[in-house]
Amino acid sequence: MAGREGAVLSLRLRVQKVATVAGSLGERALNFVVCRVCGNETSSGTGACPYCGAVVGADPVARQREKYRTVNLKFDMPTVDECHERVRLALHRARLDGLKAVKFIHGYGSSGTGGKLRYSVRESLDSLSRQGRLGLVEYGEDLMEQKTTLIKRLPFLKRDMDFKRMNKGVTLVIMK
Repeated sequence: MAGREGAVLSLRLRVQKVATVAGSLGERALNFVVCRVCGNETSSGTGACPYCGAVVGADPVARQREKYRTVNLKFDMPTVDECHERVRLALHRARLDGLKAVKFIHGYGSSGTGGKLRYSVRESLDSLSRQGRLGLVEYGEDLMEQKTTLIKRLPFLKRDMDFKRMNKGVTLVIMK
């Protein structure tokens, strides 16, 4: 058992190192899988997510069925720059995988007035939308206002927990 825990810890450290190093998409973009349970990036050859323990892997059939992805940006308390790199990488992967939407979990912030990640991520996504690089950016607290339109366009959103909760800690991106 100690050997397995050591291997998981070693993997966790490697994944964290990859996640914090800003760089080109190159090898990094090709060597990770997004965990379907917690939404965190993990090495594609691991077999288990180091964060939640779920079985992960490159399942091409499941990838084809996947319509949207949830990306947890705040899981390890990243800096704003690290968060921007994660957003950039997640959007790139979403385009490559042909996803229709990406839900970013950035959190509301511990100050009670909204945090740096929330404002920074939303500002960045709004900018990309204005440049025509994204289809639509919807804040979690505004999803109910767009409910009918979004469900007609993307019916799979009905099953999303945050869709009905007016959650200020998430932002939904509809891909172009």
